[in-house]
Amino acid sequence: MFENQHVIYAAEQYFIYRGGVYCEMSEMEAQRLVQEKMLVKETTMSQIVDAEKQWRLLAQRGIRELNANPYIINVRNGLYNVLEDTLTEHTPDYCSTVQLNANYDKTADCPRFKKFLVESMGGDMEQVGLIFNNDVPVLYTLTKCIIFR
Repeated sequence: MFENQHVIYAAEQYFIYRGGVYCEMSEMEAQRLVQEKMLVKETTMSQIVDAEKQWRLLAQRGIRELNANPYIINVRNGLYNVLEDTLTEHTPDYCSTVQLNANYDKTADCPRFKKFLVESMGGDMEQVGLIFNNDVPVLYTLTKCIIFR
């Protein structure tokens, strides 16, 4: 059953893979999934709980496996690698539990953010240029500070 379902258990919590991200799943939902695979006439609650606990052992992951690469940002249309400036397809092999509600668009412009930087740097375009010349790592650092505060 574990091979057919993209479910992991980490940090005392089940997670199920849906839409490119691992979402929290209750213990009751895990037991329901287990029960669906069992013979109806022969199923008791103790058997369901026992099977769910055995499944938990198989699905167990270390907490460090969740969102393991700090340079990968999970967005709606894929996994964006900040260091490589690449977007790859979602995969259940990367245990991401956070997905930004935005698509990555390499051609997108950010006029409000640029205006904010100009104002924050007191109009010093040389300072603003330093940020945009190194754009990906610096902007990523700023974004991570804002998102995970």
